[in-house]
Amino acid sequence: QALPHVEPIVVERVRDALLAMGDHADAAPALLACLEDRGCLSNNTVCAEDCFQTLSKGTIKRCDTTAQLALKAYTAIGTRIFGYTEPQQNLDMRDIQESTGFLIKEPIP
Repeated sequence: QALPHVEPIVVERVRDALLAMGDHADAAPALLACLEDRGCLSNNTVCAEDCFQTLSKGTIKRCDTTAQLALKAYTAIGTRIFGYTEPQQNLDMRDIQESTGFLIKEPIP
């Protein structure tokens, strides 16, 4: 969640980058399976590119995805918690929960 002083364009760009990373990473499992089937290591660029060319078009969500980008994005997602929520989304959800009685505001003593 973005801090209130962060400009909306920055929030948008970060969101787009995180979503793109997820799309790139989605191609990695099929790519890794191909590399394993061929007995290649993921750092073998030639083998990775060959496997990447065999992936179905439905596996690759973005036209700018490459084998190396898919593998790096997959690794990044696997080693760190990342995600994105709209800045006001959590507050809106809390307001809804309070209005339905699911959450109750307690007065501050």
